[in-house]
Amino acid sequence: MTLAGLVAGQSLALAMLLVSAWAAGRLAVRTLRLPVDAVPLSLTFAAGLMVLAQAALLLGLVGALRAPMVVTLAAASWAAAGWDRWRTGSIEAGGLGRGRAAVAFAVALVALPGAALTLYPPLGFDQTLYHLPTARAFAATGGVPFLPALRYPIFPPLAEVLNAAILTVAGDVATQITGWLAIAAGLGLVYTWARERSTPAGGWIAAAILAGSPIAWYLASTGYVEPLLALLGLAACYAAERARHGADTGWLALSGALAGSAAGVKYLGLYFVPAAALVACLQAPRSSATRRLAIYGLAAAAAMAPSYGRLVAHTGNPLFPFYPELFGPSPWAAQEFLGRRGVDRLAAAATVLWDVVFRRERVGGLPPFSPVFALGVPVVVAAWWRRPSLAAIAGLTAGYLALAPVHAHYVLAIAPIWCVAIGASAGVLVGASRAGRVALFAIAVALAASGGWFAVARVRALGPPPVGVDERVRLLTAQRPLYPAVQFLNRTAPGAVVYAVGAENMVDDRLGPLLGDHNGPVSHARMQARVAGRHGVAAALEEIGAGYLLVREDGSVWTQWARGDPRLVPVFADAHARVYRVSPAAPPARDSAGPPPRD
Repeated sequence: MTLAGLVAGQSLALAMLLVSAWAAGRLAVRTLRLPVDAVPLSLTFAAGLMVLAQAALLLGLVGALRAPMVVTLAAASWAAAGWDRWRTGSIEAGGLGRGRAAVAFAVALVALPGAALTLYPPLGFDQTLYHLPTARAFAATGGVPFLPALRYPIFPPLAEVLNAAILTVAGDVATQITGWLAIAAGLGLVYTWARERSTPAGGWIAAAILAGSPIAWYLASTGYVEPLLALLGLAACYAAERARHGADTGWLALSGALAGSAAGVKYLGLYFVPAAALVACLQAPRSSATRRLAIYGLAAAAAMAPSYGRLVAHTGNPLFPFYPELFGPSPWAAQEFLGRRGVDRLAAAATVLWDVVFRRERVGGLPPFSPVFALGVPVVVAAWWRRPSLAAIAGLTAGYLALAPVHAHYVLAIAPIWCVAIGASAGVLVGASRAGRVALFAIAVALAASGGWFAVARVRALGPPPVGVDERVRLLTAQRPLYPAVQFLNRTAPGAVVYAVGAENMVDDRLGPLLGDHNGPVSHARMQARVAGRHGVAAALEEIGAGYLLVREDGSVWTQWARGDPRLVPVFADAHARVYRVSPAAPPARDSAGPPPRD
């Protein structure tokens, strides 16, 4: 394959997902009896990705997540949406009409460098630890099974099941277009919302802040689920605001479905269920509040039911593996979700917008957000004095940051809404001043460019996207030091059970079972207890059916134990890892004195 062939294949996969998302979103909008020309194109794409993910999950629940069914449903949605489009002749408000082609072109232009990052093989830590292995298991089985060998054997699966549908018809590189499309659609919706709340210049600022955040393109191209979570949460809150200002119950139902689907992507998405409900019913007459909440709640519950019903059916815990004190213990039990609590927790939340830009080592060390994330706080505060209604959008951000774990990639879930708050505030402060609007547009161009420069710099650091097996192996070896050890195991023992220490994120690269993590039935702590009880690593490995041990060369106690166990035979070693094969135990020695004499 050539680079042109790789780009063509990725472009074809993107085109298929684009058309499928547009078709599914349009059908959803028509089903809710919303005027199609009043729904922004970016919101149509958000609704479409929601519908595609929910449909894939339903297929998985009945064991039918196979390529023929995926292709059939996609084709049916294309045909139905195309017929409706031809019959009505209507277009989405964010579509190509009345000068909005410029907006679509600008979004495509700033998103294009990020698309180049999706051409690389999977490199994200969480992506190769459990997101992609989960999607592979779904695609391989046609269902959505419980996966006990993974760090999180079950969780809200909408992003993974959507990628599993892509895997049934394309390769693992193609799954990375989901995150890219989510960020691209988010740019359009951020622009639309901020423009509606202020001016077009405010909309450009809002979109540029998100586009100029390197972490957005990093997460979008490395298989994290936060881009899809961010899009659905943003869309839910935008639809909720439209519901507050209109009499259409369709907006309430759409908002509830989007919020419930955000919860189906990740537990953090549960925040958007009450948040969007509050936006939708804010200042609503008391006489209609109950009815509005009922419509919203039914839609949200319907969207959450497949994901959380599956959780309860398998584990009895809708928040598995968290809160075991409420739902019962399990080998995967996680006692802490928020990490720090009390005063320390509030202090960490208060500085997180500063930390994700200027003190990234405190929040995971990932690429930064735009500096405006921190520096825009006084802009938002100043705008409240002129337009108090903007406080509701900023309040969504504050509420999330107060509740979510403190880590940079978690912040992306609320980042688009914060961008709307900053952009709309800037538009309000500048007002109708021509000079101010020109200045905001110039600032927006400069902000957006930083995201593109990050993509260019990353491409230069990684080199050209690999187009052959050898090139892919070289790249993965350079980026993931344990890859050669796993490749050795794939060649010599493809089906054998391997226990690994310090190699948790190599699960997706291993052709056979790769056990060993910080939790689960064979966690490192549990295995250390087995080693102590059996007086040897090999005996403990035999007990769990493992024939090989992979140990990172980091000087841990496992390194010392492995070298001291005579039944572990070294079969591979490099500067980063060692692989040992478990040799059979020696048979019991016979008594040299022979059998006892007969009488």
